[in-house]
Amino acid sequence: MSNIDRQELKRQVIKFYNENIEKGKAYTVNHFKNLGETQSCIYHYIRQAENGETPSASCRAALAESTNHTSRGRVSKVHVQAKSALPNDINLHPRGDQLLATCRQRCGAIYSKFQDHDWILDNKCMFTYRCNQGSKYRFHYTFEGDTRPQPVIYEEDLVPRLVVWIAFSKQGICQPFIQSVDEKFSARVFYEKCLRGRLLPFVKQYHDVKRTVVWTDASSVTSNKRVFDCLESEGIKYVSKDDNPGNRVRCCSYFWTMLKNAVYDNNWIAENDQDLERRIQHCLSKIDLRNVMRLAADTENRIYEMYHTGEIKTFSDQKQKYTH
Repeated sequence: MSNIDRQELKRQVIKFYNENIEKGKAYTVNHFKNLGETQSCIYHYIRQAENGETPSASCRAALAESTNHTSRGRVSKVHVQAKSALPNDINLHPRGDQLLATCRQRCGAIYSKFQDHDWILDNKCMFTYRCNQGSKYRFHYTFEGDTRPQPVIYEEDLVPRLVVWIAFSKQGICQPFIQSVDEKFSARVFYEKCLRGRLLPFVKQYHDVKRTVVWTDASSVTSNKRVFDCLESEGIKYVSKDDNPGNRVRCCSYFWTMLKNAVYDNNWIAENDQDLERRIQHCLSKIDLRNVMRLAADTENRIYEMYHTGEIKTFSDQKQKYTH
């Protein structure tokens, strides 16, 4: 989830909780869980609401209001600065140490349990009409002669339009699932379209089932009893939710960096959802599979390094080889 999405979710949770405070916390939690959000995240924002924090304005306000338009065909640039989501006076060291200890403990557990296995990693990511994240694309452009209405052009282009789910391993990439954000990416959709429709055929066709581990995202949509029961019935090993050390050890963000660098190369902009989907499919067909396979093959090394040192030195130092 991007920083913009976190801020927007935080605003919605605090606003909804304050409006329905007499119904209790469970009412707010159940409301947003039905929308696919994680319970721990909802409770975190509720605690902030109880501490007196008020919902701020939506982070998805139109950017064009701050754009300096030109009248001679030149390109104008707007720098979108990142905003910290935490107060400056908060002390994060005790919580950070606890999370690191838990992460290392879980890495040790799954390393000893799944040593010398092939790892399959899955993840989903939001795509917009024009790139809105990554240091390579910090500037957004507008050109004279653009007939689309202002200022909503920037707001529309930077709001997520498609959700893309994909799984990959050192054997390659499975068939992606692409869906409009207007349709809810629910646990049922993941189970039917992603797990049974794409992931299981990918495992059975290209992997030794007895030596393969599926490591799903820790969210309730992708890590739940129905998903794990299905994997067990097929004889496929998996990382349980209690053993999952989190996305810090996974390499999915590097995969999405490679794909988004290809999709938004030369400041490419989509005209509609179909145009964006075609572009994503084309870039996936052209992506360098050797880099993807290296990412997946390095999973066991990252788990080992996190367990023994608390850092992922080798992977971090070699980050450029994956993203270039």
